[in-house]
Amino acid sequence: MRRWFVVGAAVLGAGFIGGAAMRDEPMREAGVWSIDRMEDILARHNASGGPYLRLIDEPTLSAGLYIVPAGGTDDQTPHRLDEAYYIIAGRATFVVDGHERSARAGDVIFVKRGVEHRFIDIQEELRVLVFFSKADAS
Repeated sequence: MRRWFVVGAAVLGAGFIGGAAMRDEPMREAGVWSIDRMEDILARHNASGGPYLRLIDEPTLSAGLYIVPAGGTDDQTPHRLDEAYYIIAGRATFVVDGHERSARAGDVIFVKRGVEHRFIDIQEELRVLVFFSKADAS
């Protein structure tokens, strides 16, 4: 809690002390925190040319933006790490371990490492924040 207060104070200090206005460009302190706007992330994703853009790659956490167009194919295979999805936009069917369920914007999905899963019948472009745990599971 105290650490967040210090970082929060630094962020607020940068934006408010001395009457300075808050800035809208991405902000980051190397290895400690970062703040990005979704429109900037989407622009970087579009420029990357691939379906997945890594946003965070730390020793205990990896995260990225995964986009699959309507009618597209999600060809992912089981991962070595636990993962969670937050669906920002879109609509599809999610298949996990042989079970199907509709998935849409606002849904949060958790999949244990090694479990077969994918999106099928992608009806609207999927925009998904993906979080991978890198913590040692032992």
